[in-house]
Amino acid sequence: MKPMDQAVARELTWVQPRALRNEYQLIADGKALASLRWEKAFGSLATAEAADRRWTFKRAGFLRPRVTVRAEGSEADVATLEPGWMGSGVLQVSDGHRYRWVNSSFWGGEWAFVSEAGTVLVRFLPGYSRKKRGTVHVEPDARTLQHLSLLLLLGWYLVVLMAQDTAVIATTVVATSAH
Repeated sequence: MKPMDQAVARELTWVQPRALRNEYQLIADGKALASLRWEKAFGSLATAEAADRRWTFKRAGFLRPRVTVRAEGSEADVATLEPGWMGSGVLQVSDGHRYRWVNSSFWGGEWAFVSEAGTVLVRFLPGYSRKKRGTVHVEPDARTLQHLSLLLLLGWYLVVLMAQDTAVIATTVVATSAH
């Protein structure tokens, strides 16, 4: 895979190559920069890969849900995202860095990681058709960020989880109203 820092000034796009597979690629200039793949059709465990690292992401907990980030093959969390109200949350990295995950548009169609000072670092603009896809904008302040790969991969993981949760809720509402 192509290193992230060579492409962050360009438009990045998350694409789902096959509609029935929960796999995604982050593309710039026609080349894959990163990939995200769910391990099973149902469940939240996913493997994330960029040129510089491989992680696993997993949603855990019921009463106090969170998303854990681990180096592939490790049992130790390198980061956790504690969700807050309406999907937002705080990503705490084991080295002490913190980033906020926020809905950055009035209508809820755009999500972003922002610094603790409130500077937007990476924005995600999901789009849906038969396949999920979305555009990613890396702001100038984030282009040399140590955790850029993690933010790009984890952000898309969260966008896909939210889309799946919404689909489950919609299906449940339709099924219960049919009775």
